[in-house]
Amino acid sequence: MPLKLKYKTIYIPPTLKFYSSFDEASKDQEYYSINSIFSLYDGQDSQIKELFNFPKNFVVAEPGYGKTRLLQELVLQLPNFGKEGVCLDIKKIDKQTIEEYILKKVQIDNTIKTENFKLQNNENTVICFDALDEIDQRYLTNTVDKIKEFSRQYKNIILIISSRWHHCQKYYNLFSDLPFRYCRISLF
Repeated sequence: MPLKLKYKTIYIPPTLKFYSSFDEASKDQEYYSINSIFSLYDGQDSQIKELFNFPKNFVVAEPGYGKTRLLQELVLQLPNFGKEGVCLDIKKIDKQTIEEYILKKVQIDNTIKTENFKLQNNENTVICFDALDEIDQRYLTNTVDKIKEFSRQYKNIILIISSRWHHCQKYYNLFSDLPFRYCRISLF
């Protein structure tokens, strides 16, 4: 059954597959095999919880597969799991630190966030950064450095970043020193 959400829309969760590393995701030749993927409908709560079982996650897929919507819907479901969080467009960070950007954006009414969100360094705080692949290439390294610094300062939070798969492949080396797990969204 589809999730019914705060915005009175029906959300059909995509099919996801998790990988423990970039190398594992890159080597998966049977990515679209029906036996190797699962749907959020198959034990919906447990599939959402799967994103919380690892502190650093990349959600990867090509345009139109639902990366942004997945992160937004995930944030709206967080209170059901005892967590608080926010979903932010990472390409709009400008010259601020990640912490400054988060604190500024949560004051804006249309930011997708949980009602009681506070930036805390614990496993019940989830930060979703959308559209890493849309950052102007001139600022990408600087933004990644900001994410790394934030990740070191807030090492207990759950961090989820979305990007196109080909972008992750191209710039994998920028994140190679951080232990990210990869979650690919498959075709509907």
